[in-house]
Amino acid sequence: MHKTPRLIWLKEDTAKISFAPWLLGATIFYKDIDNVETIFKTLENNPIDTFCASENDYQMLDKQQHQNNTYLEQLLSTEPINDPTIKSRWYSLTNLHIRDSKSYDCL
Repeated sequence: MHKTPRLIWLKEDTAKISFAPWLLGATIFYKDIDNVETIFKTLENNPIDTFCASENDYQMLDKQQHQNNTYLEQLLSTEPINDPTIKSRWYSLTNLHIRDSKSYDCL
């Protein structure tokens, strides 16, 4: 069972997922950034416990060598992630599994 996020970063304006966390009491942080370093700085400097992005975003971020100095407790994807290396890389960086649209159970 996964906990309800306190602060979720929606990297994309995806209406189908935007309301679910809000209805469960989460605060939604929406900021569309394509600069990898700025994304990691935002994750490190804000108490964002859930990150929600597309497969392309995870793939772009996957190329960055970075330590996990974030508040992240959950990783979500707005679409299926078909490349298993993306999921394994993120798991090695954060010790968190990316839950994609194939694996959503409930926030």
